[in-house]
Amino acid sequence: MLRRRRGIIWMVAGAVLAVLAGVAAMLALRAAISTVEVPEPEAGLTRPVVVASRYVARRSTLTQADVEVRQLPEDAIRSGAVVKAEDAMGRITLTELNQGEMILAQNLLEVTAEGAPEEIEVSIAEALEEDEVAVALRATDLMSRFGVLHAGDKVDVLFSINVVGKTYQEEVPRGGLVALTAVQDLEILQIVSSKPPTEEESEEAEQPVERLIILIADPQKAVILKYLKDSGGVIDFALRSPTSEQLFDVEVVTINYLADRYGIVPPEPLD
Repeated sequence: MLRRRRGIIWMVAGAVLAVLAGVAAMLALRAAISTVEVPEPEAGLTRPVVVASRYVARRSTLTQADVEVRQLPEDAIRSGAVVKAEDAMGRITLTELNQGEMILAQNLLEVTAEGAPEEIEVSIAEALEEDEVAVALRATDLMSRFGVLHAGDKVDVLFSINVVGKTYQEEVPRGGLVALTAVQDLEILQIVSSKPPTEEESEEAEQPVERLIILIADPQKAVILKYLKDSGGVIDFALRSPTSEQLFDVEVVTINYLADRYGIVPPEPLD
């Protein structure tokens, strides 16, 4: 009987020791795990990319306030993404840009370009709506020659020509200079210059740099501009407010109009 009790006591003591040993091992394992430094997962590689800092309307010239540089994951960067702010500023965006949207080189158009059209990276056709066409006029007026006009400006086309003619009832021709506002509210898409001549070419012959004003127009206005250009008259641009959409009621001006308006009386011959 005594032996049986001792055996039970030893069995209980062994079980208690086993439990204590398990608890001690578990505590030791937890302590060891807590002291091991788990390395943080490495962040993905990033690159600087130019994005829109605010909403930008289509066919707007980008300014410093429109763009900013952000670090984006490499796998999120699209082909053609601009990486320097200066490469985007001063160019025309062919698409509207939402805030934070990545700016792509293939969607940017140079404000001014040199050389033949095939040498321009982005076609100006990408900037046109389906009901619009682009028309080129030589930059011969004062505003164009002195750099007053820029891409994105809104202009009116002024035209003057010397009209001389007679009816079948008249023997003496009559006429004179006529000036009018031919087409209103056109947008300048781009200003294109011919490439300046090299030193060798300039020595052989004088080749002045020519400039063209590319205008956005509907097809009917394009035909009007074509007629004005081919008629041999003088074309000038009048700069409009950037927010102006009003079509002005402007009278055609002749010498008779000026005489009536200002009371001009032809001088009488002296005796």
